[in-house]
Amino acid sequence: WFGLNMTRICTQSCPSPYYADPSTTFCELKCFVGADKFADNISRSCVTNCPNYTDPVTNKSVITYEDNSTKTCVLQCPFFPSLYGFN
Repeated sequence: WFGLNMTRICTQSCPSPYYADPSTTFCELKCFVGADKFADNISRSCVTNCPNYTDPVTNKSVITYEDNSTKTCVLQCPFFPSLYGFN
């Protein structure tokens, strides 16, 4: 459960634009940097490792990458700064 300050309600999942951060137990706009977590836009949570997903339309596996420049899970690594995905 995570505290959502705007409603003062405990919730199991955080609404956009918030992320469920297990380090703070609150819905946060950004994941706690000191915990080395990445913001996952699909699960709306802060994760240690970015997960793979199955696309519901194509039923194909979708790989996400850990972008250290933004601390988010991304489908494609950014061009600037030059970061590369390692499968």
